This record gives sequence, C-alpha cells and structure tokens, in this order.
Amino acid sequence: MGKIEQHADGLGTVTEAMVRQRARELAQIAGRLPDQVTEEDVEEARSELMGPPIEAIEDRGPQANAQILVEEGLREAEHERALNAAEEGLPEREAEEDANRIESREEP
Repeated sequence: MGKIEQHADGLGTVTEAMVRQRARELAQIAGRLPDQVTEEDVEEARSELMGPPIEAIEDRGPQANAQILVEEGLREAEHERALNAAEEGLPEREAEEDANRIESREEP
C-alpha cells in the first residue's frame, strides 16, 4: 500500500531520493549526523515509505484499512516529533525512545 502522506504533504510515487532523505532523518533521530546513514536506516526508510506489499493488505476489510491509515498518521507524527527533537539537540536517548515508540505501534 505504501504511505500516502509525509510531512503533511501528499507523497505520490516513492523515489530513491525520498528514501535517502528519510534515512538521513532516521540517522538524526538516532543521534547521528545526517550523512552517517546506515544500511539499516535505508531499509527502515524504504519500509516506512513503501509499506507492505499490496497482497498483504488486500484481504483486510475497510475497517482494518482505516485503522492502518490512522496508525500511519500516528507514526508520521511521532517521526516528526522525534526529528524536531533531534534537530533541537535533545539527548540521543530521548530521540531513541521516540523511535522505539514508533516501532512499538507497528503491526507484527
């Protein structure tokens, strides 16, 4: 399905540049410089932006799909908050806690 919105803007087709930008943001949230992106950051960014394959969500009903959209919005809001905290120089531990809260809301 993939994300439909990022930073309160419509997302459209996910490009490699968008994945790299998100990976830089994840590096910042983790307390690293934006140019210290790891492969894990890139994979996480790709996963966040692309979402699960369409086949994985086809059999869910409209209510489940609505819940997915709500959860996506919450994760994006938490990402924004964690990124803002990282940019303001809050301790790395607090930024990591924010990232962990985002992960704990994801479906198994």
